[in-house]
Amino acid sequence: MTVGELNALGTAEASDALTAVCGSPAWVSRMLARRPWADGQSVLRDAEECWRAIGQAAQRTVIAHHPRIGSAATAAKTGARAQAWSQGEQAAANASDDESRALLAAANAGYEKRFGHPFIICATGLSSADILHALNERLHNDDATEQVATAEELRRIMRLRLLHLLSHA
Repeated sequence: MTVGELNALGTAEASDALTAVCGSPAWVSRMLARRPWADGQSVLRDAEECWRAIGQAAQRTVIAHHPRIGSAATAAKTGARAQAWSQGEQAAANASDDESRALLAAANAGYEKRFGHPFIICATGLSSADILHALNERLHNDDATEQVATAEELRRIMRLRLLHLLSHA
């Protein structure tokens, strides 16, 4: 969709489109308040500013909109657009062999036990081995460091999805 088409959507439709990008109601509300946008760069700039404004308090809500690596299920209800994006983002991990998927599931369970939420990574273009390596590295983080790392991965996913929204009908 173009920026003009996003601007022209009704509030409910624009909210649905932006919720597929980022599952934070606070982020979506802030983005809606900034319409209309002049161009894609202003949408991206506002998205980053709104992300920083919602801070880490909204992180759990956003995490609930992302499936565990290697899974299609999310903790929160998501639309078809967000589900399709998740499947595409995790395509390489989902295409791995049974042993790799089992290793990833076990590591993710350990991560979730340690940090209280599923492992989040911008998985686009990453193999299951890449994801497993990053997961094992981040298991060594302290809570504060991991919260920052998770927030950055969520921001990267938000930006990628916003670019998908603005480049696909």
